[in-house]
Amino acid sequence: LSKVHLRRPSQHRYLSNSPASDSFAQSDHCKNGYTRMKECMEAVDMSCEQCNDVFHLLAGVLLLGDLDFGQDSIAFCSPMSSRLIEAARVLGLDPASLSRALTVSRSSAKGEVISINYKPAKASNCRD
Repeated sequence: LSKVHLRRPSQHRYLSNSPASDSFAQSDHCKNGYTRMKECMEAVDMSCEQCNDVFHLLAGVLLLGDLDFGQDSIAFCSPMSSRLIEAARVLGLDPASLSRALTVSRSSAKGEVISINYKPAKASNCRD
């Protein structure tokens, strides 16, 4: 878990809906589910590297869910934010590019690129 910067389940927004999330993660049911999932991945001939890629992607999604976009009228996620840096590293992305992708909408018309900053609620909705 530390390799992909994950913490206890209750510390991740996408997993913290249940007060029992930490105890469930330690349960035999969860551990057996993980083992079964690994067996299924191996059964369809996924390499160890491919399995790790899947786990990195899932970890990246959990880390993205922990990002906040501020309370101002324009969404902001600092490329220097430790949570953004963790998510970018796990996903293999540049933090500044990831920040822009999460907070700015771009479109082009007649060869001109138009950028519109999201409001925090819109950035959260697009991320989710």
